[in-house]
Amino acid sequence: MDEQGELPVDAFLQKPVGPALLYHSLLQALRPPQSQAEGADTSLRYRLPRAGSGADMARLDGARILLAEDNANNREVALDFLAAARMQVDVAFNGVEAVRMAQAGDYDLVLMDIQMPEMDGLDATRAIRLDPRLRTLPVVAMTAHALPSDRALSRQAGMNDHVTKPIDPGLLFCTLVKWIDPARLIGRPLPPPPAPEHAAARLPDAPAAALPPVPGIDWRIALDNVDGQHARLQKRAGSFVREYAQTPQQLRDALDGGDLPRLQSLAHNLKSSAAYVGAFALVNSAGRLELSLRDGQLARVGADSAALVAAAETVLAGLARVAANIAPGQIEPGALGAVIARLERHLRSDDARAEDALGQLDALLAGRAGGELAAALGALRRAVNDIEYGAALAPLATVAALCAQPDHRLEENT
Repeated sequence: MDEQGELPVDAFLQKPVGPALLYHSLLQALRPPQSQAEGADTSLRYRLPRAGSGADMARLDGARILLAEDNANNREVALDFLAAARMQVDVAFNGVEAVRMAQAGDYDLVLMDIQMPEMDGLDATRAIRLDPRLRTLPVVAMTAHALPSDRALSRQAGMNDHVTKPIDPGLLFCTLVKWIDPARLIGRPLPPPPAPEHAAARLPDAPAAALPPVPGIDWRIALDNVDGQHARLQKRAGSFVREYAQTPQQLRDALDGGDLPRLQSLAHNLKSSAAYVGAFALVNSAGRLELSLRDGQLARVGADSAALVAAAETVLAGLARVAANIAPGQIEPGALGAVIARLERHLRSDDARAEDALGQLDALLAGRAGGELAAALGALRRAVNDIEYGAALAPLATVAALCAQPDHRLEENT
């Protein structure tokens, strides 16, 4: 497509095609964004499947779930979905913890990630099945590995079912209802309701058009995934930035070092998380690299990795701008750190993209930097504008140090 330029197509699907990508592409073709200007009610037009009916959800009252997930972003999303039902959810951060907690606890079902450190989900499930008391405990794989061969491996390890990422909350709850024995829940006390989000962290909800346009992100889908709540989207954006801020550099390092398993792991994690924030271009790029690695098409790995790095940097910069507005006068540290790190990398490599990164930094700090920080930003801008990238490193280090101080307050300019 880069070689041919603009093509007369309405959407572009990159194989392997997942349900979320297919759904998104169908919307692009059948319900283009400009149709919103016609005055029609589009409130249901872009909705992904949600959780089950109230009656179905009530069937899960009092259930105890063990969630085994090492990725912080995926963990937060799963917990966010599961909070819709009145269940107790405990978290294991790797396979070893999952086995220990399953043996020590009394759970009705285990949601098991496959790729985890120390012990993966397959080995953890085998270890759980060795305990005679746990041979009938429902274990459901929750993974981005969606091929029939992946499902077969899950079954061989002793898993009962397979839920693919990105998680469809409706399918997730249907799976819970399918496998949790209602007889076990009779008379169970209900867990206390989750604490509401702090009022200061909430901003008024607004349409997707109010969010900054970012190539490769569909804000309509991202907002729908959080029921239209901007505060939840901002929280999710901040989580994504914190989790993946270093991923572009990690991809470069893995490619330079010929570490193909590391490349595949990074691509896999990005693919499973990016759909939650509407970053379908990033999902496509990550899936393309993962497929090239799995199929042994090594000639394509370099180009696919470069494309993934570019897509990830674009998405991280866009999400950083959203996450920066989590609360009035407060800046998301993960978002700020990601932009500063990107700007430093471009400066050290004499890369003209430093100007774009500086623009992103200015957007994050707009109206919030005064005094010493404002002076450092001014020196940084002058050096970058004069293409004195080496000289820009010192004021950038000052900016980073000031922003990192726990007692440093970013003041409003008046």
